[in-house]
Amino acid sequence: MRVGIFLLSIVLNLVPVKASGQSPVGRLPTVLASNTLVADLCRIIGGDRYIVDSLTAPDSDPHSLLLGFKDVGRIRSADVVVRIGLGLERQIEPALKEFARHKPLITLASSLTPGRLLYDPTQPKRPDPHFWGDVSLWAKAAEYLAKEFGNLDRGRAHEFFLRGEEYRRRLMKLHEELQHQLRTPPPGQRIIVTPHHSLGYFGNAYGWESISLLGVVPQATSEVDEEQIRRDYAVLSWKLAEKSISLLFLESPGLTTIFDQLLEKAAVKGDNLIIGGTLTVDALGETSSPLGTYEAMMRANLETIRSGFKSANLWSPPKASEHPSPSPLR
Repeated sequence: MRVGIFLLSIVLNLVPVKASGQSPVGRLPTVLASNTLVADLCRIIGGDRYIVDSLTAPDSDPHSLLLGFKDVGRIRSADVVVRIGLGLERQIEPALKEFARHKPLITLASSLTPGRLLYDPTQPKRPDPHFWGDVSLWAKAAEYLAKEFGNLDRGRAHEFFLRGEEYRRRLMKLHEELQHQLRTPPPGQRIIVTPHHSLGYFGNAYGWESISLLGVVPQATSEVDEEQIRRDYAVLSWKLAEKSISLLFLESPGLTTIFDQLLEKAAVKGDNLIIGGTLTVDALGETSSPLGTYEAMMRANLETIRSGFKSANLWSPPKASEHPSPSPLR
C-alpha cells in the first residue's frame, strides 16, 4: 500500500500545476468532486460556470474509493477538488494533500460546527462523515460551497450566493417535510436497522434511533467466516430482541453479504425478520435517473421507510401534538 501511495505522489509531481485554481482563458474551470453526492451539490451551486466531474461512478460506494493512474491524472488536471472530509476519503488523502499544495481543495465538512459532529459508535474517536443524512446540515454545506466558489471567482460571487440561497431554502423545506413525515410512527417504533452506521445524522435530525452492525467505514469483503457470522448474528439478535424489532433495511450502495448471511441464519432458526426495502445512502445514480439528485434520494428513502413500516403494520397517523413547528429559514 505504501509503495502505491509513493508512486501516486511521484505521478502527481511529474507536471507543474497552477496555484490559482483558475482555468486558462476560454476554458471553463473543472471541479472534481470526491463522490456523486458532492458532484450534485457542485452542479447546483456552480451552475454553468464549472465543468463538474466525480471521482466515483454513479451507484458506487465512496468508502471503497481507490485511485487508478487515470484518477491521479483527473485530480492533477482539475482546477478545484471538493470533498466531504471527516475521513470519508482517507484512502486518497495523500493525493488530495499533494493537490492542495498547488490548487484549491474545498472540504464541505468545514461547514459544520464541532457541536454538530457525531462519532462512530464502534470507534468513538472517529467522526461520522455521513452528515448529509441531516438535510439541514447539507443546506449548510450548500451555503459554504457558494461562499468558497465566490472566493475563487469574485466576479461571480453574487451569482453563486443566489444559487446557494435558493437551494438552501429548498433543502430547508425538504427538512421540514421529513421532520413532519418521520414523526408518524410512535416514538418507541422509530428505530431503523441497517448494515453499516450511515444514518446517525439522519436519526439525530428526525427523531429516530439508528442501529447497525458495522461502523461508519465498513470494510469491503466478499467472504465472511462462520465465526464472524455467528458473532454478528448474536449481536443483531440481542439488539433486535431488546427493542422488539423485526424490520431491517438494506443499503445501496453497500455491503449486503453480512446481512444476507445473517438473514439466512435467521430463517434456519425461525426468527421473523423482515426486509423493509433498500435505502440509498452513500451515492446517487445517473444524473438522469430517478435517484440522480440528493433531493430525489432523500424523498425516495422517506418513501422506502414509510412502505417498510406499513408492511410491518408499524406506520400509524401522528398525533397533533407530535407535529413539529416549522424550522426557521436561517
